[in-house]
Amino acid sequence: MKKIIVVVGFLSLLNFLGCATLPVEEKAEKHREKGGAHLEKREFDRAIIEFNKAIKIYPDFARAYYNRGMANQNLNRLDLALSDYRKALEIDPNFIRANFANASIAAILFHRNDHVNAEIYADRSLAIDPNNQVALDIKNRIGTARARAEQEEARRIAQEQERRQFLERVIIAPSDFDPTLFTSIDLFRAVSDSRNLERASNRQEALSTYALASALAGTAAARRAAQLNYSDLTFVRQDGLDITFSSDQNDISQTMSIDQRSGLQAGQRVRVYYIVMRAPLIIWEVRAITRR
Repeated sequence: MKKIIVVVGFLSLLNFLGCATLPVEEKAEKHREKGGAHLEKREFDRAIIEFNKAIKIYPDFARAYYNRGMANQNLNRLDLALSDYRKALEIDPNFIRANFANASIAAILFHRNDHVNAEIYADRSLAIDPNNQVALDIKNRIGTARARAEQEEARRIAQEQERRQFLERVIIAPSDFDPTLFTSIDLFRAVSDSRNLERASNRQEALSTYALASALAGTAAARRAAQLNYSDLTFVRQDGLDITFSSDQNDISQTMSIDQRSGLQAGQRVRVYYIVMRAPLIIWEVRAITRR
């Protein structure tokens, strides 16, 4: 009888020790699972408490860092989220949620306009899972942003080149004149379009529209009351403050106003930058003239 009691007591002791010495990974996983339940309920602060417990028990628990990163990201604690995601990948670059960790980092960096590093992490995510939708979306957005930036840079270079060429050929122009605000148009078309201008209440309003057009870089809204054009024309004559040009392509001429003597010779071929407006009658004003 005593022998049976001893054996039973020994087995009970083993069971007790076994319960007391669960592997740290298993203990940590229990807290991670509790945190995951809070995460699904969008109880992010409570989730973080459980993930912290899991990490304290098992400091190399990559998935717990990833889950805590998700909670921090949902709370808009983006620096903490980035730190958690990166720590998870540092511990195990191939852990079960590595593709999502890389994609999450890419998303945060993209919205911070760090497109270079965002693309690096998106590529890492897609190397693990080519169908990760977050990473694919970030790649597409980066491509669109890069194309837009390239277009803007090409436009800037073209405008700068236009300004240099303008200065090389200028005959008459204000010191602050910007030729990039003006649109190329045939004189015949300009005459036709002038009839469609909306009525401005007076000349001063029409002139202020030009200032607005300059400020808005010649947007369509500013052009409704004033048209900013340039045309390749031939000088005909100047009578005081009236100057007349003829079209190269069409049998048409137009007299415009100018605030100074041009010094042009009859038949001289020039490029004329001018404004057409109604105030209340249609007015054509020369703003600049360059050689061709």
